[in-house]
Amino acid sequence: MFKPRRKGNEINDGIDSAFFFPPYILDLLDTAEVQRTHNITQNGFSSVSFPNLRHSRKVHLIGTTKNALKMWGWAHKSGNVKLDHDSYEAVIASAAMLHDIGHAPFSHNLENLINAYHKETHEQVAARIAAGEYSLQEFFRDKIPDGIIPQKQRDAILRRLEKVPSVKEVLEAHSVNPEEVAQIIDKTRASIHGDKIQKRLFLREFIDGKIID
Repeated sequence: MFKPRRKGNEINDGIDSAFFFPPYILDLLDTAEVQRTHNITQNGFSSVSFPNLRHSRKVHLIGTTKNALKMWGWAHKSGNVKLDHDSYEAVIASAAMLHDIGHAPFSHNLENLINAYHKETHEQVAARIAAGEYSLQEFFRDKIPDGIIPQKQRDAILRRLEKVPSVKEVLEAHSVNPEEVAQIIDKTRASIHGDKIQKRLFLREFIDGKIID
C-alpha cells in the first residue's frame, strides 16, 4: 500500500536557489505519468535547429509548480485571498505539477494528432489522469495496437506500472481532492462533474492564465 512522504525536500532548478517542495509534490513527481514527461520536449521540434534547446516538460512542470507556490503565498500574504491557505495551496500546486502530463511527444507539435485520436486536448487528458479516469497503465494495456512494441516489453512495463501508485492515489493519500485538481486543469469538467471550485476561476490563473502567464 502506498505511504506518502513524511517530509518535503529541495529541488534546485538552476534558475533560483534550491526551493523547498511539500511532500505531496515530491510524491506526484515520482508517479509514472509525471516521470514520462522527462522525455517530452518542451519546445517541440526546435532542438532540430537549436541542438542545445533540450528543455523538457518535466522541468517545465517543476518550474510551474514552484511559481504557483510562490504566487499563492504572495496572494495570501497580501490579504486579498480569503480562502484556506493550506488546502487550496495543495490543489493549485498539484494542478501545476500535473497540468501537462497529457502531452504527446514534441508537445504542441503533435497536439492536433492527439485531438484527432483522443478527441481531447492534452489538458483534458491530464485532468482525467488526475481524477483517476485514465492512466499510463491503461494506455500500455489497452491503447497501443499489437505489434507496435514487443509483447514481452509491454508486459514488463505493465508489471512495473502496477508497483507505482497512481496519480489519484497520491492525491488522496495527501488529502487532496482529485476532482478539484482536475477542474483547475480542465475548466470543461465543471459542467459534467459539478463545480468543485465554486466558480473561483481565478485559481486557474496560478498555473495557466491570461492575467498571469
